[in-house]
Formats: sequence, structure tokens, C-alpha cells
Amino acid sequence: MQKRIFSRTGILRMNQSILLDIDSLWQRFGCEEIAIAEGYEVVHFDDDMKLRRYYEFECQDQPEAKQILVIDHGALYVPMDITRRYPVIMLSLQELFPTLDCDVLAKLPGLDFDHLAFIADQLPLQKMDKQQTWKLCTESLRTTACAESYANALLDEAVSLAKAAVSHRDWTPVAIHYGKAAMFQHSGIAIQGFYMKQQQIEAAFVKWIDTKYSMLSGVVDRKRPVLLSKVNDFIRKGNDKIALIVMDGMSFENFFTIQRIIEQEPFIYDVQASFSFFPTVTSVARQSIFSGKLPQEHSKPFSLENEEKQWVAYWREHGYRDQEIAFFKEEEPEIPMLAKVVGIVVNICDDLMHDELQGMSGLQQGVENWAKNMHLVNLLQTLQERGFAIYLTADHGNTSAVAEGRFVKPGVLAEPASRRAVIYQSFADAIELDKFTTERYSGTYLPDGYTAYLFDAGTSYGDRGKEYITHGGMTLEEAVVPFVKIGAYNG
Repeated sequence: MQKRIFSRTGILRMNQSILLDIDSLWQRFGCEEIAIAEGYEVVHFDDDMKLRRYYEFECQDQPEAKQILVIDHGALYVPMDITRRYPVIMLSLQELFPTLDCDVLAKLPGLDFDHLAFIADQLPLQKMDKQQTWKLCTESLRTTACAESYANALLDEAVSLAKAAVSHRDWTPVAIHYGKAAMFQHSGIAIQGFYMKQQQIEAAFVKWIDTKYSMLSGVVDRKRPVLLSKVNDFIRKGNDKIALIVMDGMSFENFFTIQRIIEQEPFIYDVQASFSFFPTVTSVARQSIFSGKLPQEHSKPFSLENEEKQWVAYWREHGYRDQEIAFFKEEEPEIPMLAKVVGIVVNICDDLMHDELQGMSGLQQGVENWAKNMHLVNLLQTLQERGFAIYLTADHGNTSAVAEGRFVKPGVLAEPASRRAVIYQSFADAIELDKFTTERYSGTYLPDGYTAYLFDAGTSYGDRGKEYITHGGMTLEEAVVPFVKIGAYNG
């Protein structure tokens, strides 16, 4: 979508311009960040007098400055003398998709607009009516004819980005591209060389983790909490009423599956990513989310018995009273009227994966069926009506693995259902490992006194030869999880 916006508007080919953002697309699709990286000063206006004052006092002496003046919603009058110097550019759904009915597009805020932009130039030149546009967006985009080339392009881009990744930021687009591609693959859209390309991504990811992961605890990023232990610090900045929904076990593929099902609902999504902790198991990662601490700071790193207390303690330390802090483990909780910070655990993805017998395709179907029951939609609507800033994340993701056999003496397993990690309280206890393809984990962020072994990608323990949907290891799908701010969409 970014490419289409820049191509259609030509805004990065001009030094100075005024952008009439009719449908609020500029920031929604991350264009501002790109423009700033290209050296532009971007200034927003929602008042005629502010525009006039800025032009008179800030622009007159900077004839060569690279500037984009954004008129949000395109509702302001731009005086003639300003337009003589600054070309006025229209940005709207109609400008981007002239052959489609844009009233329909406005009713699908959760639509994958990147997908639509990818195939837009392949569509018939004649204008589509409302019914044709609706069918295209809600049905045709998911068919082989419209999805195959897009899915292949997504995976190829994910491979390219993974091989070039330097910063933690570089893994967000990899996870997004791969997650969407995997969703198509497991819905029956065959991607050429999917598993070979998946292996290339995982190889690049493990190599990066080995050299860069230990430094992440000291990195600050204004767009996302880099590690899950930074989620609370991130969400409390600039918000007074906060709701954090933790979808246990949700990968990017699962998130995009949910988003596709509820695409007609009035929500918009700022999709970022955070890094989980190794081993990627619930007890380690979810504690860190709710406590705001690294796993090595927890007295019981492989137990969830204190997570509600940890959530309450964090927010109490930051000025909230006990009656303003709430914590739930249910999909549609009764939120107290006095609550200002709410933590909510939803277990559906984790529950589905551990009961799934039909592989990733079966998991996708289960997630789709759950999303259709409207529990999440009802929760989001309730939170929005109550004035909460809403964030959605996960403690870990999931991946497909084939079991190499069982342990006779399995050691200290963090979770019986997590089949891609085994933890011992002493190195001497680590026996039977010669039967499995595992690597000893360096122990970054884990407390002393534990030794973890992680299974290689695609492998796990369990009934030999059986495929499991599980977690615990070091793949991209398990370790890089969605971090999403969900806002209200008003059309």
C-alpha cells in the first residue's frame, strides 16, 4: 500500500507539497515514517489559522526545504497564495483505486489493503459497482487466481528481508510478510518452494539471534516494545486508561487469520512486533509481559502462579490504586467501572494448537471458527466504548514440528505441552539428548541454575514421527510475536 500511495501521489518526487489526506491513509499505512527517513519535515494541520501562521513564519525563509504539509481529513481551505508555492496532492481511496467502489472499501477497515494494491492494476478497467467490489474484497482476493502471486511475492520478500536483516526493526516486516504467506499456504494456496524458503528464513533468524539477541534489553524503540518485558513501559506512556490483551500462543499467521475474519468490524490496526524469550514457553514469557521484568528477575521463572500479583504490583508502583487495576483470564470479562488498567489473557490459540490433529491448516480453521464467534469483537467494542487504549500481543507463537521420540526422564519441562524445549536444573541432569537434534541455549535473560536445550526447527519430542503444533524453540514464528495497537475506525 505504501508503494501505491507514493507512486500515485508522486509526493516523494517533490521537495514541497500539501497533502489532502481525505481518508486518513497517510499515517495509517506508515507513509510518514518513510517520508521522514527520506529527509522530509512532515507537519500536520487541522486548523486554517495554524496553516497560515506556519506558512508565514516557518516556510517563507526556507524555499529549498523538503516539506510535506498534511491536511488531515482534507477538510481545510488552502489559500491560493500557498498553493502557488506548494502543489496540492489528493490522497484518498478513490485516487488509489479509481475502478472500485470506495464506499465499500471504507466499510472494510480490516481488509488487507496491501493485497488489494498488489492486484489492483490487474483488475478490469471498467468501474465496479458496490456488489462487485464487495465480492472482490471478501471472496475473490482469497481465491488462487488473486492470491497465488501475492503469496509468492510475500514469501520471497520475507526471505530477502531476513537475509539482509541487521537491526531488530528489520524483523517486523519479515514476520508480517511471512505470517501472511503462511496464512495463504495453510488455507490451500500453494506457494512454490514454501518449506525451502521457510528454512532460509529460519537459518537467517537463528544466525541473527546468536549475535544480536543479548543486546535487546538495552534497546529503546518508540514504535514498539523490543522485548516483551518492555510492554508495560511502552503502553503506559501517553495513556491513562489501558487494556492489554495477551493471546497465549498467537503467531503472526494466527493474528492475520483473525483480522481477515473480522475485517468488516470498525477497528484499525497498527501492527508491530516484539521479541519473546527463550525458551518460548508461556510461563517464561507471559510473566515478563505482566511483571515488566526479564525472566532472570523472577523468583519462579517456570510458574504462572504470581502473574496477577505481578501485574498489580507493576501498576501500583506507577501510581494506580488497587481498585483501578484489573486482571482476567476470560474472553469477555465484566470490567469494573473504576478500572483504568486491565490485563486480559485469552488462551484460545494455545488451547487449539495443543489439541490440533490436522496440522497448521487445522489450526487455521480453528482460529477462524473462534474469530467468527464474536467474543473478541465484543471485547474490543466494550473496551473502546469505555475509553481504553487497546493493545494486543502474545507471549509466544507456534510452529509445526515432527517428533523424534520421547524422553524417558524428561528433566524439568517448563510445560508438558511445549515440545520444543527441555530445561534442566543442572547440566549433569541433561541426559538422553543424543537421541534428539537440540542445541544448548546460551541462557540469555534466564536466571542462573537452569540449562535449556532447544530443538532445531521442524523437530520436537513426542510420539516418533507425529506432527505437533507446538512451541518452545527459536524459530521466527515462535519468537517474534505481534504487538498491535487497535484503534476505532469511523469511516
